[in-house]
Amino acid sequence: GVVLGSGAARAFVSGDLLDHAEQLTNDLEGVVFDSFPNLRMLRDQMSADGAAWTVMSGSGSTIVSAYRQESKRDAALAGCEAPAIASRTISRAESLRFDS
Repeated sequence: GVVLGSGAARAFVSGDLLDHAEQLTNDLEGVVFDSFPNLRMLRDQMSADGAAWTVMSGSGSTIVSAYRQESKRDAALAGCEAPAIASRTISRAESLRFDS
């Protein structure tokens, strides 16, 4: 994984975070995937289906993917055999509508 000081972290995410996808990794993937190869297959399938970034979260409870296009995300979701949900990032302005 990537370990960054606060200044470096701000620079890292100041642009398009997906431009750094190869550096956003989970060191536990190898160990977990050795025991649960179906999770590796799921990650690999999501990548093959057009994800810009796919990684196992935490200790393996979730495989997360980010897509640059909703159409690719939706197509991957439709073809996914595992339980899955789709979401999207909202803007600051959109988030303020939920602020009470």
